[in-house]
Amino acid sequence: MPIAYLREFDDMTDYAMPMMKDVREGALDLGTAGEFTRAEVQRSATWYQKNLNLVVRDEQQTVLYSKTISAPNNDRLSVWDISKSTLLGREGQQLHVYYEVDGVKSQVLTFTVKANFAAPLAVDLSGRNYIVFFNAALEPSPPPVVPDYAQFTRTTAQAVNYKSSDTNVARVDSGGKVSLLGNAEDPPVTITALDAAGASIGSYTLTVRGVRELYLLSDHPELQAEGATAAANTVGLSVPTADDFSRFGTVYAAAKDDLAGYLKQQNQGLPDMTARGFLGATDRNGSPAYLDLATLQVSSASPSQKGYAVGISQAD
Repeated sequence: MPIAYLREFDDMTDYAMPMMKDVREGALDLGTAGEFTRAEVQRSATWYQKNLNLVVRDEQQTVLYSKTISAPNNDRLSVWDISKSTLLGREGQQLHVYYEVDGVKSQVLTFTVKANFAAPLAVDLSGRNYIVFFNAALEPSPPPVVPDYAQFTRTTAQAVNYKSSDTNVARVDSGGKVSLLGNAEDPPVTITALDAAGASIGSYTLTVRGVRELYLLSDHPELQAEGATAAANTVGLSVPTADDFSRFGTVYAAAKDDLAGYLKQQNQGLPDMTARGFLGATDRNGSPAYLDLATLQVSSASPSQKGYAVGISQAD
């Protein structure tokens, strides 16, 4: 461990180290931890009106998590719920957790992140409002840059490649990095490690929930709001709101200069969508939310506006 790093944690106070709910015998097992792992600090009434900041750092001193709260005037637990996605891909690493009271550090809790390669993994993205586009053939067009919270890495010795049993839900590269694109709970997705001969040397099951799937319901661009709403209702999906369209534009921001072209490139046979946009939910006047794919502008369109029918799943 670097000398500078040791010095970083040498200057300690008598503040007790934080507690981690899922840390047992110096290790946190990703296979048994829930979607959030809880850190707790028994705070003192003397900390009233002081700032209490919890920090999680890796072996290279990189801050993985930092959140400040105000300490109230009583003796009770301060609680931080840390998303498991913060820890994914860090198997075998030692992480360090401490808190600061107005900048003065506590003692440090050090633990190792572990996960048996074969241990089932469950990922819940419900709180992320993560939207992925699916074409009319029910195939995903991933964002140009998949967000960090929708990726993780899990590897095993002697593997030279990995494969996914359902690439519409999870895609995995040769280094074991998984990108999440859809939902799967029953049955789950299986990620398999392969040796140089292409033979399986291990696998794990993966369940994913909370991805909001935005479906193109028809390649016919001449629908109006009523028809678009009926198309979504028929398949049990919601009609996207203006906020949904704005969030979609944010997730796919790397393609903002030509989103329609990007989606067409991702899906051979997809129609040219620059002339028409996506129709969304209507307001009390019957005016639909409208996403212009050429400009990524979201507006309230005329009830007679024509476009593509789309439907979106909810996070739960």
